[in-house]
This record gives sequence, structure tokens and C-alpha cells, in this order.
Amino acid sequence: MLQMIDESHELTAFSNKFGICGLGPDFCGADVCVAGCDSKAECDPGFGSEWSEKSGCPLNVCCSKFGFCGVTKEFCGNKTVTHKTCSKDGYLSRVVGYYEGWSTRRACNQFWPEQIPLGVYSHINFAFATIDPETYEVLPADEADAPLYERLTTLKQYDPDLKVMIALGGWTFNDPGPTATIFSDIAASEEKQKKFFKSLVSFMSTHDFDGVDLDWEYPEADDRNGKPADYGNFPKFLANLKSTLDKTPGRNELSITLPASYWYLQHFDLKKLGKHVSFFNIMTYDMHGTWDRGNKWTGEYLNAHTNLTEIKNSLDLLWRNDVKAEQVVMGLAFYGRAYTVASPSCVEPGCLYLSGSVKADCSYETGILLNSEIVGTMTTKSLSPKLYKDAAVKVTHWDNQWVSYDDKDTFKMKADFAREQCLGGVMVWAISHDTKNATFTKALAQVSNRRIIAQRQVEDQDHITDTTNYDTCKWSNCGEACPAGWQMIPREDQWRNKKDEYMLDTTGCNGVGFRSWCCPPTKAPKCGWYSFNNGHCESQCPSGMVEIGSTRNGCKSTEFDYQAACCTIEDDNGNELTSMTLYSTSEWAASPHCDTGVCSFKGTTMPDILVQSGTGSGGVYCMPGNVYKETVYPKHQQTERKLCYNKDGKPPKWDKCQWHNNIGLGKGGQRCWSGCPDDTVRVAMNTYNNGCYARGGEAFCCNANYYTESTRLSDDLQNFQDAVDAWIKDPGCASSSSSKSLSTRDSKCDRDILVFHLAQILTSGISSQDHWETLAKIWDDVAVKYAHLAAKTLMEYFSSEDKLMGAPKVFAGKVLDQPNTYDLMIAGDKNFISCDEDLCKTLGCDDEDDEALARRHHQWGEQRDVLRSLEKRGPAELVAWYCTDSAGKTWKIEYWKHAYPSRGAWKGNERPMREGVSYSDQEQCANCDVSERQITKKEKRNFTTEHIVELQSIPMFFDYLVKNSMCGVDCAFFLNYFMQDVLVDPPTLPGGNNFKTPVDRIMESLGSDELRENFRLLNKFLNELKGQLWRSGIGEVNSRVTNLLNDKDLAGALSIVRGVVSVFNYMNLPKVWRRYKQTNILVRQELERIQNAYKAASSKDVKLLQCWDLFLYDLMKSMAGESRQFVVDQLAKFKNDWVEGKKPGDEDWLAEVQQVQDFVKGIEKQLDKISINLKDLF
Repeated sequence: MLQMIDESHELTAFSNKFGICGLGPDFCGADVCVAGCDSKAECDPGFGSEWSEKSGCPLNVCCSKFGFCGVTKEFCGNKTVTHKTCSKDGYLSRVVGYYEGWSTRRACNQFWPEQIPLGVYSHINFAFATIDPETYEVLPADEADAPLYERLTTLKQYDPDLKVMIALGGWTFNDPGPTATIFSDIAASEEKQKKFFKSLVSFMSTHDFDGVDLDWEYPEADDRNGKPADYGNFPKFLANLKSTLDKTPGRNELSITLPASYWYLQHFDLKKLGKHVSFFNIMTYDMHGTWDRGNKWTGEYLNAHTNLTEIKNSLDLLWRNDVKAEQVVMGLAFYGRAYTVASPSCVEPGCLYLSGSVKADCSYETGILLNSEIVGTMTTKSLSPKLYKDAAVKVTHWDNQWVSYDDKDTFKMKADFAREQCLGGVMVWAISHDTKNATFTKALAQVSNRRIIAQRQVEDQDHITDTTNYDTCKWSNCGEACPAGWQMIPREDQWRNKKDEYMLDTTGCNGVGFRSWCCPPTKAPKCGWYSFNNGHCESQCPSGMVEIGSTRNGCKSTEFDYQAACCTIEDDNGNELTSMTLYSTSEWAASPHCDTGVCSFKGTTMPDILVQSGTGSGGVYCMPGNVYKETVYPKHQQTERKLCYNKDGKPPKWDKCQWHNNIGLGKGGQRCWSGCPDDTVRVAMNTYNNGCYARGGEAFCCNANYYTESTRLSDDLQNFQDAVDAWIKDPGCASSSSSKSLSTRDSKCDRDILVFHLAQILTSGISSQDHWETLAKIWDDVAVKYAHLAAKTLMEYFSSEDKLMGAPKVFAGKVLDQPNTYDLMIAGDKNFISCDEDLCKTLGCDDEDDEALARRHHQWGEQRDVLRSLEKRGPAELVAWYCTDSAGKTWKIEYWKHAYPSRGAWKGNERPMREGVSYSDQEQCANCDVSERQITKKEKRNFTTEHIVELQSIPMFFDYLVKNSMCGVDCAFFLNYFMQDVLVDPPTLPGGNNFKTPVDRIMESLGSDELRENFRLLNKFLNELKGQLWRSGIGEVNSRVTNLLNDKDLAGALSIVRGVVSVFNYMNLPKVWRRYKQTNILVRQELERIQNAYKAASSKDVKLLQCWDLFLYDLMKSMAGESRQFVVDQLAKFKNDWVEGKKPGDEDWLAEVQQVQDFVKGIEKQLDKISINLKDLF
């Protein structure tokens, strides 16, 4: 653009002689240019290549007539980007969410994988893993992340559509430091790519990730350590990566992040990159922030960081480069950008701000508020937000603070926009900024048109329906035997000829053998022919029997009745005979006047006609009637008897019935064959009508559809039920440290099954409601014995903000091991023994911020003056050590303890504050776990600055040197050399100090105000206890426990025993142990330097380094051994002294005994944690 300058203004680049700035020949030509004449236009609007750096603009943006690139009207005029549109009612195929590993280590509002609702996200990216700059190996960014990988990928077991990916890089990855150029280096070298790919594939397989998200946000950008070759190398790198991933078994999802700003996006070759990625995540948030201050184009104005108008402009950059809309996933924010306003009376967009907002306790970052913090602030201060529809953002303010953010209303606006733009989905930074109830994820679910889907398929199989089919007794075909394995049924009626006579019938056989009454090999009915009555046949079945057949054999021809074959349908005890049940579902109507018989009458349960037959069940006589059928002989036929049933009835019922007249042993002529197919049962037979008169018969054959269904638990849940039942009887059966032999344990008491399903109960959000209710119903049997361990109560307790720190399976295991304790704890029972008391108030821990404190409030025992002088206060301090020489003379040797940052000196963004260490769950006495997390200002008083290698190590080492002759050290060495300014030109120590006195270099190596890297902030009591254990003060610790027990302070005694285990858990934290080794390396370097300098100066050998190694080895070994024995002895004492029999019938005593027993079992399981890796000391 043209800019006028006055005479007093110094001529800037590319000014012509008329005082106007510009580019091209009219401004930079030799005949007109007076300043900056070598300048060229950014692009060529028609000047020619001589006057332009490039012919066109990056990303195909517009070149203005003045030679500048841009996308607004000043650059493009009336030209616009055309892009297809879709219905806003469509479906988003992807909803991507980033989960921050460090979110669990925040001071508050921690967010755990189990809090993520299922079915909302198609992809969850764990942010972030890192890359080793030397080996190009993919590694967890923090040792605490690895357990979170498992907890996050476990969600896939419940959401079959979910993919979990590992994100590499991030916005700080290109900051100055070892990772600044890693992506550039890998992209430029196929050899390095091979190393990286091999490690990445292994990492993904180990941790069950489905793909990788590359967050290389600043390729080529020279202000972010990019390199010129990045633009061309990045697509080649991605092509090789995608090719590698495609060879893995289903771990080939590949996405990359894109910046939303033109400044950084111009370094991405979008067309080539798009060929190799599954999708792009464009970061359409942080459109504004505190970085706008001082920028003449943006300025320090109150602008929302997720302004939809600006998002549209960012997407236009993609459409200019033919990026497929379905590949684009648009970024949304679960956080707000916040400011301190210049004037509380001016809070509208366009007003000024002074700085970023005040740091909040949880996010602890200027200018940032998590959505969970925004909700909390709005609730506390009763704030109402204002909606800006065009920008699709909400804003709220209080005092001099202002924040813009998104919620369900603006999510809908942005999701509608994404669908209208035909985008492939939306992306969230970050899931872990949500409230503990996942308010914003649930809101996103409502507007994304991506349903919360059904859970894992196995949950639909919690209950199994077993079908039992029953065989039905039936007549064999003429001349055929019963089916294999079936039984012929004997006659029970009084007219049988002999005792072992069987139920036989020749009706319809016409000389081809006889039929047998056959029943399956189950309990058989009692059957007979009723009634012969010397030829005066009577067809009534006795009570409790049903008709199964009929014959007129032996009946007088002048009478119309018949003999009925009848069988019982129940056994002698009244139990159903399943082989006869079907016969009770139908009933024959009246005969011989068969046309008068009816099925439908008031009160009947069988109103429908199944079949009609002229001879009923086989040998029935029906009176003749006017029944004419022209196609058969004779034309004048008998009436037909009706078989009644209920057509709407459910099984058991006769099914798929039909007449057959051609099944039998032989065939010939026009006779009928009255057999049935093998898999059917004869229900009726007609030996007269339908052309079968005196020539065999036809059979009405049906499938015997009789089965019962019973619903039972799946095998897995039945095993859970069995395990719960066994555990209720004997909770010790599930203990992994149970002393019971396998032969005496209940084999059904499967700890793995109990832990797995109890963990599911605890995390209700990752199971379907039906599945959770099924599990809860099984588990809730425990409530009879442990009222407050019911599923809902446990789940709510675990879901509270401070309990999710432990993995669900770990918490479940502790409940199983210590049910009495957890029952009382959750109930808030008066008898619950809580270990959350501040033992420092009882024991008197050092307060390093109280410079007037001369000694501990309570000494743990008699100590030498030197140990008293080493209290962990921050200020520099002259301390004394006493050395006794070979003549018995004692020398007072003084040296300085170097000043170091007290807890109050650490700033919130410094590593010790971000990684403070304390109990994971201090309340629960047997929970020895410690964890790292951000410390709030209020919590500082509970922590102290920790020297990982204790300050007291130095006087202890001095004693060791003098007492061990092999070291070659005496008092004179300390007096005349070690404490003197004797070193010549030693190198500067890390931190910047360059002492020439040996003792000062050693003390500096342990940490100081300048050398701060290896300090930690540790729970005050654990720090105090660690100091005692370090100097072999286990006897004093033991006395303290005894005194506490004498004072009836059981909780205090348990806390000390628990604390011993926790000290070792602390020391074995990877970050702590790494700092221990780093400190030890510095000490060893200095000791070696000192002994070499001493030899050069005196020609005498001292073995400072060798003796330090031996001293430290012995110290660590003794510390671990003594500590373990102390814990074992204390547990034995608790076992012996806390037994129910001491106070029988005393409920309070019983509650105490049960908790102590739980404590013992819990600590016994953790004895192996009281250890130091002696092979990894140096």
C-alpha cells in the first residue's frame, strides 16, 4: 500500500524521489529510487521477475497490485474462493480429541482416561511422546505417561470404533533445545527415518496405539528452528512413514497438524502432503493471544481466540490448494484465552488489554483458563456469559479479568459450519481441559451428530439364553422299530395279555407289521389301552392321561366307541413328563357325532382347529354325513373329528404340520401308506376318507416344537459371581500375598476376574448402563457384609477428584485386600483410622522458611551437634565437623553449607513446583504410593526442598574417610588441603560458580541457589523420614513408633511404617533416581579432580573416589536392609498385638483389629519396594 512521508521522516527502503514508498520499476528504478533500491516485491503483479522475489504467492493467495501476498479484499479485490457446501444436518465422520498426559499431574482439576465418555470420539491422540535426538527412538515424554497409555487404550475394549493414536511433537518441540531440529533432521535423512520408523512401530505395538499424529507445527519457519529443505522433505518423509505404517497390522492411521495462520502454513506443501495422510488437524484456535502485544497488525485488543470469521479465512487457504474437505478436521478449544483488561469499563471486543490473565491454580499459566476453571469461576462469581453470534464465541468477565471460550451453543455453531463446509470432522484441544463430569465432551456429542454408540459386543452377551429341546413320544411307522436309543413303552392297563406286553397298534398298517409306541430315553410315561371291557369298548382316558392313538380292534361292530391309547403327562410326584407335554396342548372334540364337536366355546383354552380327521387319532368312528368330495371314493364319506389347540400359543406346540399318504415300508397300487417322516410325530390319522378306505391310511405329521429357554450369566460373569461369593466367605482368598496354600484356597476365588470387573464397576463411564447394572447386581452381594462397598457407593467414591489418581485395577485390588478399611473409610465411620494427620506437628519437622528456627521442635533422639547443624534451611550456614587424629586430638573443622532455594523461593512454573512429590492417597494408611503433580501456593507449606543426596552425607563421608585406612585420609588432609583454597584453574561448575576450595565444590555439587537442577519439592514428613533413614537412624524411628503407640496414636505409628515404604517409592521414581545419579556424577567428578590435584601437589595418594563409591554402596545397602527389617518387625508386632480375642465382643476394638490386619496385609505386599538398585548407583 502507498504511504506518504514528510520531509522530516528518514527515508525508508524503496523510497522514490517524490517521497513515496513502493516496489517495482516506478519506485526502485535507477532513475527514481533514492533508498532501498535493491528491494523486490514479495510477488509479481506485473513488475517482471527483475523486480519480484517470486512470480506468485505461497498457498496460491492473492498478489496485490503493490506486490504483497494476502487473502483480504485489499489483496484479492472481488475475487473469492469457491468451495462446495453440504447440509448442516450431515454427519461428521471424525471427532478427534487430544488427551494431555500431564493433565493428571496438575495441581487440581486432574483429568483421567476413565472420565472420557465413550462413543463421542472417533480418535483420541495421546499428547505427547518425544523423540531421542541422538538415537531417534520414540520415548514417553514422562515416565508417568506409560501407565496412562494402557488406561487410554483400554477404552477401545468398550468402544469398537475408537482409534487411539500417539501424538509426537507439539508447540514446544521446536523451542531451542535438543529437540528443536529433530523433525528436520529425520525428514532430511532416510537412514534416520529407518531408525525412527523401527522405533515408532515397536512403540505403537507395545502400547497398542492405532496410528501416529505428527505435530510438526513449524517446518521451514526460521523463527522456529525450521530449515529451508523442510518444505520439500516433509512430503517425502510422510510418504515413507505411511508406507511403513501400511505394513503394520492395522496401525496405519496417520494425521498431521496444520497451523491456521498463513505465516506458518505457507511452509506446508499441502497438495503433496495430502496424498499420504489420513486427515489433517487444522488448529483453528489460538487465533489471538498475548503474542499480539506489540504487533502493529493485530495489537493488544480483546479478541476471541476461536473467532469463526477468522476460521473461515484459514480454511480458505486450504481450498486454494485443492485440499479435500473430507480430509480436514477443524480444531475446537476446551480452554479459554484470558486477559487482564486495560479498563474494567471497556470489555467489548476491540478494547485493550494490559497482559495475560492472572494464573489460575490448575492451568497455572498466564493467559490460559481451562474450561473446567471457567465453569468454576462462573459458578463461584455468579457470572453470565455473552454470546457473539458472528464470531460464534462466548465471553465473560469479572474484576479486571476477561476470557473468551466455547460451550455447547458455540460448539453447535461451529459444528454446523464444519458440516456446511463438508469437513471430515472436528478436533478438540484438549479433552483433558473438561470438567470432571465431562460436560463439554457430552455437549460436543450432542452437536456432532456422532452418536454415543453401543459398547463392546461382549457386553451384549452378558446373559446367555440356553435352549433345551425335548423329544416327544411317538408312534413308529408300520413295521419299523423305535429310533435308536429310544424305549418301547409297556402296557399298564388291566386288559393286557401279559406283564411285559408293549404298546402296539396295527391301525392303518393293513398287514405290514405294527406300530410301536416309542419314547425318548428320559423318564417314561405310564400307558395303556382304555378300555376293552370285553368288547364293549369305552374310549375315555383315565384322569391324568391323554389320548395318543385309537383302535376299533376287538370292539363290537354294532357299537361306535373305540379303545383309546392313553399315557400319563406327569410322573407319580406330579412333575412334568417332557416327552408327553405336547400331547397336553391339544384335545380331541366329540365323537362319534363328529360334526357336532366344536373347539370354540366359553372358557376353552384351545379354541382353534389344528386338523380334522374321519378317524381321529387312528381308529375313531365318525358317523356318516353329507361330506362329498368328487375326486375321491367313496363320494359319501364320514364326518371328521376335530383336534383343538391354541394357534396363538407359544411353544410347546405342534408345528409345520401336513398330511402324508406315501411314507412306509412298501408302495404299490392305490393304497395309502400311513407313515410320517423320521423327524415328525403322527398327531392324527385318516383311514377312511380321502380315498384311503380299506386301503391303509394317511397320517397328519407335525414337528414336535417343544423347547424351554433359560437365561443365565455368561461364563465370564458366572465366574465373577462365583469369585464374589467365594471372596465374601473369605476375603483373604483373593489376596495376591495370601499365605494360604493353593489346596486350601477356593478355586473359584479368581483375583484377576475380581479385579477386572470391579475396575469396570468403578469406571461406570466406560461401560454401557446395562452392563454396569449387571456387574453391580453381582457385586452388590458384598453389601450384606460390607455395606459401603456397594457398587454405586464405590463408583462415586472412586470418581471423586482425588481418587482417580490410581488406576482402577490398582484401586480395585486394594479394596479386595483391605475391605474392612475401605468400608469404614467410605462410610466416614468414627472408627476409621485415617493417616492424613500432619506428623510434622507431632514430630517437629524442619521449617526451612523459618530462619529463626534454631532446631527442630522435637528431636527424634540424641544426635551429634554436626547433624543438628545440618537442618534443611535455605540460607548459607557455617557448619562444623570434628576430626580426631591418631594422637587422640579432636579438631574442629568448619565449612559452608551452601544456600539453596527454600520451598517459598520456587516459582510456580519451575520444575520442582510442577513435579512436587507427596502421597497419592495419604488418608489410606496402607497406600504407600507417591506421585508427582503441580503444587499450588496453598500447598507449599506441606513441602520442603529436598537434597536427593542428603547434605548429611558429607560429614558421614568424612568420618568414613578417616576411619578407613585404605582411603589414605587423615585430619591434616582436611585442615591443610580439603578446606583450603588450593585448586588451580578448576572448570566452572554447572550453575556458574567456580570455587577453588575442594569442600566448596563438593557442597555445591549437592545443590545450591545457582545449581538448582536436581532439587525436588517433597512432602515434609517424607523428607524428614528420609533423612533419618539415610543416617541409619532406624533405632530412633523405632522408638518413635513405640512412643506413639504408648500415646494411643495408632494412626501415627501406622503412618511412620507406611512412610518408610513411601520413602523408597520416592527414591525409585525414575525422575528422582535420575537426579540422584546426576548429583552423584558431579560429586564423583569433583572427588576425582581433588584426589588428582592433591597427588600432583603432595605426591600422596588419597582414594577419595573409590572410598566414596564404597561409602555410598554401604550406605544404600544398609539403609534398605535396616528399613525393610524395621517394617517386618513392626508388622509382626501389629499381628501379635491386634487380635480380636483380646477384647471379645467390643465392636470398636473389632473395627480397629480388622483395619490393622488390612494394613499388615497391604504393607506385606509392598515389602519388595523397600530396595535400592545397587547396580545402578553410579
